Amino acid sequence: MLRALIWSTTGDKLRATRVAAIGGRLFAWLLMGAGLAMALGAHVPINQLLTKVPVTRLMRRDTRPVEPTLALTELVDDYVIGSCQRAFPVVRDGRLLGIVSLADLNQHPRLSWSQLRVVDVMTPFERVVTITADQNGVAAVVRLAEHQINELPVVDGDRLLGVVQRGDRLKWLFVHGRDDDLAVSRSRWALR
Repeated sequence: MLRALIWSTTGDKLRATRVAAIGGRLFAWLLMGAGLAMALGAHVPINQLLTKVPVTRLMRRDTRPVEPTLALTELVDDYVIGSCQRAFPVVRDGRLLGIVSLADLNQHPRLSWSQLRVVDVMTPFERVVTITADQNGVAAVVRLAEHQINELPVVDGDRLLGVVQRGDRLKWLFVHGRDDDLAVSRSRWALR
């Protein structure tokens, strides 16, 4: 519409196209800036609330662990397919031995999956990013973001207590948040 308006006013189609293109870019930058401001405004109240929430209140206790000796074909058929989990804790006798993820599977040709076991492809415990039960929700959010991971095991030593997933903080806030500032934050985050 801007192009048509300028073209009809100036009679110069090329100039109208250039001005409309520049105007469109400026409008896009304005929208991105407004979105960033809204996101930052919502971020502060959310983090303030999560400082009071122990990570054990955010974690999932129903995450399905897998045995280290499980064949990759069984992992895919019995665990990955039909599940929303992207990573599976590898546990034996309650001890976290490591994590096996979809990214680990993708590093091996599908034809080799029947010969490989979870222990062959998992990330070992020593390299797994974890969080302890005495930490709060903000620490979990920071750790997930810093390491760009979707699942964060909650541990007591090498014992798996549960897993925090990236979206769990929002679920907790929707269920437990009550004040007006949080209601505004929830509506902003729901739009993302």
